[in-house]
Amino acid sequence: MDAAPSLLKSLSIDFAVGLDRDTIPPMTLTLELAPDLQVRLLREADRQGLDAKRFVLGLIQRQLAGDEAPLSPESQTDSELLEAISRGLPAEGWERYHDLIAKRRAETLTPAEYAELIATTESIEEANVQRVACLAELADRRRISIDQLMDDLGIRPAIYE
Repeated sequence: MDAAPSLLKSLSIDFAVGLDRDTIPPMTLTLELAPDLQVRLLREADRQGLDAKRFVLGLIQRQLAGDEAPLSPESQTDSELLEAISRGLPAEGWERYHDLIAKRRAETLTPAEYAELIATTESIEEANVQRVACLAELADRRRISIDQLMDDLGIRPAIYE
């Protein structure tokens, strides 16, 4: 069994990620965790190669990324499926994402930016999974392949560098 990580007295996190840092001051959050939960948190953060602050910040960002739980594709109308398929990250979100990618390539990311990049990437991936599920449901309803539906809708797979 792994040795328990050394416990923290408290964990304070300053939040300013994704906010207009000029007008909204960072928020500090102090957590008081039971020792068993603290051990689990520290082990998982270590497993992911993150310090506790970045790990908790990522958890919070992922939890809040989708304020509304999406409906299952089976319960959506065709027009709702089409809307979900076409929904994407707003232009500002893509701009920020590409800025973070450029900083990562230049090896100039701060820890907070790294956590923001991870959370944004996971949010994009989760949205893509939902879009594919909606594509599959709509293709099934139309009794055509997903490739044919994508062609009909003018959707082209993204090419990544």
